[in-house]
Amino acid sequence: TLIQTDASINPGNSGGALLTITGEVIGINSGKVKGTGIEGMGYAIPISKASPIIADLMEHQTRTEKVAEEDIGYMGISPQDVTGQMAQTYGMPQGVYVYSVEENSAAEAAGMRKGDIIVKIDGQRISSYADLKTIMQYYSAGETVTIVVQRFEGGEYEPHDLEITFGRREK
Repeated sequence: TLIQTDASINPGNSGGALLTITGEVIGINSGKVKGTGIEGMGYAIPISKASPIIADLMEHQTRTEKVAEEDIGYMGISPQDVTGQMAQTYGMPQGVYVYSVEENSAAEAAGMRKGDIIVKIDGQRISSYADLKTIMQYYSAGETVTIVVQRFEGGEYEPHDLEITFGRREK
């Protein structure tokens, strides 16, 4: 759902605030329709939809420095992608399927199980093993974060928050 507006939105300048006459933010301009016979038709995302995302972004710590390769945190799982096509075909969430969990690993200590599907790490969406590897470059052994897994229970996938303290990969 969007708010239709006749506020002037220049091409390439969407994304600004949609304000009331008293200066209250009611939306974020997201696009403009143009064509023959159409003039000044713009659309905005309602602030009620944008506020939770904005709040989450403000509280989320952006990591900008990668950890030295020998210090990267280790979970102790065998991962497998759940692609969009697999998710649709088998009714699974898209993410990283946990094919196995190593004994005495950080994943085991956190309560991760074979068959769990990792969908978030520290609030960041995980859609593939490539996403997981990229994100893990910013977390060192010994750090504790929340991982969200989808676990198949009672005929459907249910989210579970797991606190994991990353281990160190043995050489």
